Amino acid sequence: MASKARVSAGSAAGDGGLVLALDAGSPVVSVAVGRGGEVLAAGAVPLQRSSTQLLALVAEVLEAAVALPADLAGVVALAGPGSFTGLRVGLATALGLVQGLGVRAQAVPTLAALAAASEAPPGGLVIAAVDALRGEWSAQAFRAGPVPEPLGEMMLVPAGVTAALSGSSVIWNSVVSPSKIEAAPST
Repeated sequence: MASKARVSAGSAAGDGGLVLALDAGSPVVSVAVGRGGEVLAAGAVPLQRSSTQLLALVAEVLEAAVALPADLAGVVALAGPGSFTGLRVGLATALGLVQGLGVRAQAVPTLAALAAASEAPPGGLVIAAVDALRGEWSAQAFRAGPVPEPLGEMMLVPAGVTAALSGSSVIWNSVVSPSKIEAAPST
């Protein structure tokens, strides 16, 4: 999760209170806590064994923000695409927190979060992409703005297509940098 993300978590917090954000489906699992669009604390660990580290990471981030779980007004979790197991762990963790604390929740598509984190000028074209493995990428085009506007559905595209696009004026925002997309083998 990028600290500059502009995906609205307002529906999760309702009143602008403290929001916990979870991304457990990316190669780097991350947790952040914020209020009113400002990130107060964040942490990340590699995907390996993240399921055993997610709650400890949540505790560390809350401590860094000088907050307790009871202070949360909402939880936001990325909903994919991403690691199937990681997404299940992240969403189940969010559900447990929501049920245990009685707070609101919001699931945000991963590609929309990536598009929101881009620094594209308003109205610019952003293609958000994550590695779907086996030589394919999950990609979706967005019109940049405070809340990115999807310009179509997510598609699986061969690495060769993403490599061809990475040299254009399109602004990429991906879990793996566009230079790695260029190097990805096409199938």
